[in-house]
Amino acid sequence: MDQLLAKFKQNILTQQLWQKTDRLLIAVSTGVDSMVLLDLCTHLPADLRPKLAIAYVDHHLRAQSEAETSFIKTFAQALNLPLYVADWPQAKHPKEGIEAAARAFRYGFFARVMAEQHYNTVLTAHHGDDLAETILMKLLRSGDLPAAVGLQAKRPFGKFELVRPLLNFSKAQLYTYAQAHHLEYFEDVTNQGDAYLRNRLRHQVLPKLKQENAGLLDHTQYFSQSLASLLALQATLMPKLAEDLGIQATVTGLSGQVGRFQALGADVQLAYLQGLWQQFFKTVPLKAQQAQGMLCLLNGQKPQVQLDLEGDLLFKRVYDRFFIQKNQTLAVSNPAHFQLELNHWQSLPDNSTIGIFDLTSELVDPAAVLTQTVTLSPADFPITVRRRQAGDRYQLPNGHHGKVKKLLIDRHVPSDCRDQLWLVFAKDNLIWIPTFRFFQLFQTTETDRIKFMLCFKQNR
Repeated sequence: MDQLLAKFKQNILTQQLWQKTDRLLIAVSTGVDSMVLLDLCTHLPADLRPKLAIAYVDHHLRAQSEAETSFIKTFAQALNLPLYVADWPQAKHPKEGIEAAARAFRYGFFARVMAEQHYNTVLTAHHGDDLAETILMKLLRSGDLPAAVGLQAKRPFGKFELVRPLLNFSKAQLYTYAQAHHLEYFEDVTNQGDAYLRNRLRHQVLPKLKQENAGLLDHTQYFSQSLASLLALQATLMPKLAEDLGIQATVTGLSGQVGRFQALGADVQLAYLQGLWQQFFKTVPLKAQQAQGMLCLLNGQKPQVQLDLEGDLLFKRVYDRFFIQKNQTLAVSNPAHFQLELNHWQSLPDNSTIGIFDLTSELVDPAAVLTQTVTLSPADFPITVRRRQAGDRYQLPNGHHGKVKKLLIDRHVPSDCRDQLWLVFAKDNLIWIPTFRFFQLFQTTETDRIKFMLCFKQNR
C-alpha cells in the first residue's frame, strides 16, 4: 500500500476522525491539496470509507475558474460522487477583505449543503505547512495562548464537525503523491505573490526555518496539540481551583482575595489569571499588556488601583480584594441600549430607525435608507445599538484596537455631535457607526457566516 495512504488510514483510526456510518462532504478547490485529499478518500478500504460527496465554490477570482469548474464536474461524474457547486460572481465581491469574504461565503455554503443534504462532517485539505503558517501568524498578532493553538484535526462546525485529516503531511508530500499518482490539479496563481502575510511567511520564513530543522512541521503540530491539551486541562481544573482560592462570581464579573492570589507564587500566577479569564470572559481577548498590568497591580503596594481592560471591562484592587467586571461607570453614563431583531425595524429615541435584515428582505428600500452589508456568524449575535461612550474601541486587522474618540477627532467630527452617534455592535465588537464608518470583523475561528444588511434611517 502507498505509504501516504497507509498513514492517512492510520490517522483516521488513531484520531477517530470519522466512522463508516458518517456522511462526509469534501471541500475541493481543484488545487493539489484538495485533489490529493479527494483521491485518498476514494481509495480507502470499504471499512473506512463512508458516504462521500464533493463541495466546490467558483469564486471567480482566477482567469481559469471556468476551466476549473468544468474539470471538477467531469471529475465528480467519473467518480460517481455527488457534487454541490456554488457560484460567487464578481459583482458580489467586496472592495476590501476579499479573502475573508470568500472564506465566509465558502463555509456558509458548506453549512447549507450539510443541513439540506444531511452530511455531518466537512473535510478540508489543510496540511502541516498551513498549520505552521497559522501559528506564526497568530504569534505575530498576539501572545494569547488560545489564539496560538492553530488548526485542529477535528473541531465543531456549528451543528456539524470540521475535520482536517492532512495536518501531519507536508505540502511537499502532497505534491509527491500527486505526481506519483498522476493527479490533475490547478495552481492558484494568487499564492505566488507576497502581498499577504501568509504568503510572505510561506515563501520567505518557513523555508529558512525548515533549513534549520527539517522536523519543523512535526514540532509545530506537536506544539499545537500540546497547547490545546493544556488549555483543555486548564478549563477542566479551573472551576475547582477558583473555588479553592475563594474566587466568587458576581453579577458583573468576578471577585477574589489579593492575599490568596499572591500566595500562588509568581511562576503560576499568569496561568491562573489566564484560566480565570477564559472561564469568565472567554469572548474578550486578553492582551499581554493588560495581563501584565493586572499582575503588577495584584502584587504591588498600592491598596486601591484600577485598570481599564478590553470589552468595557475594568480591573480594580480595593485593599484585600480584587475585581474584574463590567465598567459600571460607562454603563450608567449612557444606559440606552437596544438589541436588534432580525428583519424588524428598531425605533431609537431620536426618532431614527435601525435594523438588520436578510439580503432578500422586502422591508428595506435601499433608496430611502442608509445600508451596509455585513458578514456574520451565529456567534456574532446579538446585534446591539447604543450611543457612543467614553472608552469605545474598534478592532484593527492586526488584532489591536483603536480608540473611537481619536478617530472622530482625526475626522474633525464636532464634539457636540460625537455623543449623539449611534454605534452598532456584534457581541462586543463595534461594526458600524451609521453615517460615519463601517468596521470589519476580523475573527477567524467561526466558519458558518452569511451576509446581512444593516439599515439606518435618520430622523427628519
